[in-house]
Amino acid sequence: MIKQWYNKLGFSNYPLDPRSNPNLVGVENIENRLVSYILQGNMCLLCGHTGSGKTSMLKRLMLNKELKNFEFVYISADGIEKAKDIRSLINDKRSIITRLFKKMKNIVILLDECQVASRILTESIKSRWNEEYPDGQKVIQSVIISQIDSNLKSNFSGSFMDRLGKRVIRMRKLTGKELEEVLNIRLKSKKYNYIKKFDKTALKFLIRSCGGSVRQLLEYTDVIFRELDRLDEKSLINKRFKLKKDHVFTFLQKSGLVIDHGIDFKKIRRNKKHMKALEMFEQFGAMDSVLLAEKLDKTKRVAETIIRKLEKEGALIVSHTEDDKNFYVMTPRMKHEMVTE
Repeated sequence: MIKQWYNKLGFSNYPLDPRSNPNLVGVENIENRLVSYILQGNMCLLCGHTGSGKTSMLKRLMLNKELKNFEFVYISADGIEKAKDIRSLINDKRSIITRLFKKMKNIVILLDECQVASRILTESIKSRWNEEYPDGQKVIQSVIISQIDSNLKSNFSGSFMDRLGKRVIRMRKLTGKELEEVLNIRLKSKKYNYIKKFDKTALKFLIRSCGGSVRQLLEYTDVIFRELDRLDEKSLINKRFKLKKDHVFTFLQKSGLVIDHGIDFKKIRRNKKHMKALEMFEQFGAMDSVLLAEKLDKTKRVAETIIRKLEKEGALIVSHTEDDKNFYVMTPRMKHEMVTE
């Protein structure tokens, strides 16, 4: 059997598994807000970019000690037949004995990937939301829905949106320190913590390159260790060997995860407005022209001009689109240049 890089470092299991993991970092405030909505019997929308930890948060709620008296029904809408309603989905998750002899109490619906949920499903949730048992107890106590966007689509009725109201929580971008803690937890074996394989600037660059996404951080770290193992197994095992910033950039670039944009960094440095804008992107992550204008205390028009020029110079790229607005982040090469030795 061929040993993987993590086996060579003494890990029996893969330490960078990107699948949902309730062992999150820096989410206590978000978790407390969600718990509060559930206890109050409310609906809530949890949103955030891919890899931000939405599914992990839903599964974390199921383990929360304050919610031990509730019965959770987790549903990922991307794997549900279009004709299924909430009643049949709840029955699918119950054993034959409980179907016959026990009614579910204090049900909390966790609907993940709700952007692809059918109208049949969302309307049945809203309908059962109004139902009560003969003793006056609600059939459904709370509903937490989850998707990337902060706005619901046409698969949700206007009345559903009215019931949801303004109870929208966004998974925030983790700070560099929190992302470092994620790696600190994942790369710690019984005898050594392999986060020490990175020197200070290499770790800083790796963390900045992942754009606040834990999933991306784990993926990038895996690529780096695999490449190091492939090129030089002795350096992988040698605890004295340190990965430098250029190692990290080269490995990620070779794997197609970052693109080496041609940048005239000296020209950008000479423009104080551009450098100030880049410092804001470095501090706050993805921003549109409105947010950048606010951070720079400039007009939106000035911010749009700065973004347009920095994009043309290869310093910014579009991160994502939200509510028909483009959000930008620094390119990997720009992040590389911004990290000082």
